[in-house]
Formats: sequence, C-alpha cells, structure tokens
Amino acid sequence: MVRTLILALLFAARCCADDDVWTHVQGRLREGTKLTSGDVDLVRRRFEMVDDERGQLMALLGTYVERVKERDASVVLKDPLILRLQKGKEFYQLLDLAESEHDKCVREKQLTSPNCADFRQNVPTLVLVIITMAKSFLLAGYTIDDATPEGVIQSMVVDARQKDIVKLMRRAVEFAPDAAAEAKAEQTEGYALLLLGADDMNTDLDEATGQLHSKRKDAFMDDDEVAWKQLSMRFWADSTTLSEEDVELVYKKFSEVVNDRGAVLSVMMLHISKLQHDVKALYADPFVRSLADPKSFEMILSMAKHEHETCVRREKTATTNCEAFREHAANLVVIIVQQAKAYIAAGKTEHFSAGLKAVEAMVDRNRKEIKALMARAVSFAYRKDADDTLMAKSKMPGAKAGARDTGLAKAALTQNAGLVDTLLFRTRDSTVEYDAERKAYRVSKK
Repeated sequence: MVRTLILALLFAARCCADDDVWTHVQGRLREGTKLTSGDVDLVRRRFEMVDDERGQLMALLGTYVERVKERDASVVLKDPLILRLQKGKEFYQLLDLAESEHDKCVREKQLTSPNCADFRQNVPTLVLVIITMAKSFLLAGYTIDDATPEGVIQSMVVDARQKDIVKLMRRAVEFAPDAAAEAKAEQTEGYALLLLGADDMNTDLDEATGQLHSKRKDAFMDDDEVAWKQLSMRFWADSTTLSEEDVELVYKKFSEVVNDRGAVLSVMMLHISKLQHDVKALYADPFVRSLADPKSFEMILSMAKHEHETCVRREKTATTNCEAFREHAANLVVIIVQQAKAYIAAGKTEHFSAGLKAVEAMVDRNRKEIKALMARAVSFAYRKDADDTLMAKSKMPGAKAGARDTGLAKAALTQNAGLVDTLLFRTRDSTVEYDAERKAYRVSKK
C-alpha cells in the first residue's frame, strides 16, 4: 500500500515537472526550433501518458516537421526527433499507435472529433519523412544494390510494414475533413507510394509541375469509361439485358470512381425501374441477383454508411451525389428485403427454396444495418412539396441549377421504411399477412 502510494506521488510529481517543461517544448515545436534529446523523451512520455491529447500532439509534430523543412530540408535528416523515429522499434511503435488510435476512434464513434482527426491527418507527415530517408538511394537515381548496408537495413525496416503504411496513408485521404486536407493527404500518399513501389499503384512524376499522380492499377481507365457510357446509353434508350461483364463494370465503377457513386446508382435504378412490372425478370436480372450475394449486399450496406458519414463530415448531404446514393441504396435494399420475405405475400410460412432461405438469413443477419440505412434515407430525404417547388423553379427563366427532378419523395421513402420494418421486425412477434386486394401487408399480434 505504502509502496503504491509513493509511486503514485512520484508519478504525479513527474507529471507536474513535465507540464512546466512541456509549455516551452510546445513553443519550440510550433516554431520549428531544434529539439534536444530531452525534448524528444518528453514528447514520447506525453504520447504514453496523455492519450486524450495525442491528436493535438501529433498536429504539433506535423507543424514542427513542416517548419524545419521550410528552413532547410537537409536539417530534417539530422533532427533528434526524426533520428529517434528512424529506429525500427520506434518506427513500428508509431505505426502501431496509429492503428490502435484509429481502432479506438472507430469503436467510440469519434472519427470526426478533433483529437482523432488531428492524429490521423498529421501522422502521415512523420511517416513520409522516415520513408524518404529509408529510400534516399532511389531519389539519387540508384537501386537498393547501390545503397549502404545501413540504408539496406533501413529500407527493409520500412518495407516490412508496407501494408500498414499504405493503410495509414489511405485513411488520411478517405477521412479527410475538407478538400484542402484531402488534397494534402493525396499528395503525401502519392510520394509514399512512389518510394514504396506499391505493387497495386501506378505513380508518375510530372516533371513540368513537380506533382505526383498516383492511380491504382485496376482503376477506372479510359476504356472502362467508354464502356460505362455505352452501357448507360443502353439503359436510357430501352430496357436491356445485362451480361456478367456489365455487372463487373458497375461494381468497378462503384469501387474506383468514389465521387460518382450516386450517379451510378441513379443509372442502375433507371434500369431496374423498367423491370419492376415483371417480378420474375427483376429478380433474374444479373445485377439484382448479385445483390442477393452476401458479399455484395453487405458491401452496399457498408458503402452506404461510409458515404453518408463522408457527406455529413464534408457538409454535402444535400448534394446530388449524396442524395442519390443515400436514396437509391435504400431502394435496392428494399428490393432484396421483399425478395427475402416473398413467401409472406405468397401466403406461405417459409421459403421452400434453399437459395431464398439463404437470402432471408442474410437479410435477417443485417437487420440493424438495414434499419439504420432506411432511417438515414427518410431523415435526410427532401419533402414532396419542396421538390415540386424546386421542379417548378427549374423550369422558370433564370432558375438556379441543381433542382431535384428525380427520385422518391420523403413520403414514399417513409412508406418503404415502414415496409422494411414490418417484414424484418414485426414477423418476430406478430403475424404478417399480405392483402392482395388492397396490395398491402396486415399486421396482427400472435
């Protein structure tokens, strides 16, 4: 007991002493003034002891590195902080900390908090400096065969954690709080990928501007864009039969052209709308059929959540891309939910098909995610009367562009959400029957 008390008092005294010195160290970090070895030790202790200030501290370190580089980039290579991080153990601890901090932010739903955002957006700056030092032989036009023994070891230290570095860089891009932060994160990621020689990236240096341009090797290329335009024209012209290659193109567009996902779903809903008069043809469609696969269905649910969080973070929930994706993702889910519970409308108690039983199990397994998706669609939907006003204005001379003239009104989405709630949740404690004459479901207590 006494030993514990003494240790606690010593710890408190150390913290107070650190706080006094820390005020001066913060000033040096903001100004980019050279740190001492003792300053670096204190920075490390702050990371370990004050976990709710890690974002603020990482932002200070990011500022410090930028300030030092502005004065003399060569000085960074001799900086005590960077030399400490260059050691394999310290570098790996930094990567581990970045991963654990992100997991914590996700778990506590604090991704957009200042502490989480500052840490996530600034840690790539430090990591890039370490990568640059480890790969300095590449910048000099040499290969690893020409590097010094120390250089080879340092390069191997970085290469051993390449996947973690790529994830860290990608997170900063995906969760950037604004356009400026996103542009900076993309540029940092591009340099890192160029030096790492990531297998899944094509990175080119524009010698005229000095800018790096990176693109995933499986990204949407010009030929893909031409094929997509041709497919879209087929949808607009008339109902069309999709091939497996067409479906693969749709999913590739989803994955690679992130700023156009709402438009992609709008086109796909146009295609689906031409099939809804024939339920058999609808569920036989290759794209709709693909949604009944757990991997694709859960990808749509996950993507819808991520897209919405991104739209909220960037204050773009009312943009066409965000609205279209949010609404049409809900429409697609409703189609699959209806398929999963089709036996109710048929007056049966369960599916006789093993395939449809699997679809029902998949849907039931994701009930909470589906309910949240439908709630978002309703909560952020535009009103019918507002939509009518916008449509009228859009036809007036001098009207502002961007008026909504497609999609479902809030009332229709609310009705769909009610249908999903009935089919997914009421069936557990109530009897749900389909009234063919009224074309509606009746719910009664069991």
